[in-house]
Amino acid sequence: ISFSVPPKPLHQEAKKGLDEPFDMDDAENDPVLKTVVNVVKRSLGAVVAHRALKASDNFFHIGGNSLNAVAACLSLRDAGFPIRISEFLAATDLRQVAEYARQRSLNCQSAEISLRNKSLTNDVTSAKSMLPIASDALGSPYRISPLADDDWAMVSKLISESFFAKGDLEKCLPNLTEYEYFNVLQPLWPELVGQKLSFVVRREGRIVAAALNFDLDKEPEVDISENMAPVFNLLESVEAPQREIHFKPKGLKVIHNFMMGTSMFETTDRESVQLMELMEEENVRVGSAAGYDALFTTNTSPITQQLGEQLGYEVLDDFQINLFVDSNGKMPFAKAGSEVRAVCCVKYLKPTL
Repeated sequence: ISFSVPPKPLHQEAKKGLDEPFDMDDAENDPVLKTVVNVVKRSLGAVVAHRALKASDNFFHIGGNSLNAVAACLSLRDAGFPIRISEFLAATDLRQVAEYARQRSLNCQSAEISLRNKSLTNDVTSAKSMLPIASDALGSPYRISPLADDDWAMVSKLISESFFAKGDLEKCLPNLTEYEYFNVLQPLWPELVGQKLSFVVRREGRIVAAALNFDLDKEPEVDISENMAPVFNLLESVEAPQREIHFKPKGLKVIHNFMMGTSMFETTDRESVQLMELMEEENVRVGSAAGYDALFTTNTSPITQQLGEQLGYEVLDDFQINLFVDSNGKMPFAKAGSEVRAVCCVKYLKPTL
């Protein structure tokens, strides 16, 4: 259940102004830096409308946040510079952002040449999507390991706290408590561990993030409380038709990304975005290594939706959650804003699909 999408992706707004003039100290002879600055100006809008940006500016010191950082990365990708979000977030200034973007562009060009030489494809987008996305030029303090029985206490606490505090659907349900997530996860735990598709991320030995995945054809029934029912009923109403249309007729082997979360108390907002990117990439690696055809998930947060777009997920359904009517004729999410949406999406792991 990683969650959702804004009504209009922010990077589409950012794309519009790539050629606008700007005040910059030394960028006129550096087209990559010039592109970075124009993307940042469009992403931040009025916050920087009346100031001259400098190559030494830090994105977060001039009004940036994790959400518009993701939007800026998508705009740079559209402009031919597929910088990773973790690189953008770690960059000390705009000049370093440009260096990461330049290197990623060169890597893409090399990958495209290699693919052409092997007669695999001449398509630029395909070349980008086939890059080794788990590589990280920055180095990483994080260690990924398969989900294990001993992880129960930390993972159940992390997921429960994360979804209860940050879930867009959960915010609409005043009677819901975080303990109800424990009750959902406990009977599922043996299967989550046994299928070997889930994993945790550690920093200095402590679990700071977790991804819980199922084989779609072997996913057990979920025992849910009355308070939790609206969440799972909504998700089932969005996902079930897509399973029937896109997967069953083709007999595809699919991983369902059931839940993914980061620690509420041991990570900053920036670190959480980096961890979500890392886990999305690890999902691709795990699925590919195990011979799966696709990854399947539903998102309701703007950040995870835009991360999905970066990684090449295809949107299957985009549903405005405040329009959901349950089997009793009630609208449990009626108070949600129209911008809160449940976006069901798939990433195919094999180029022929």
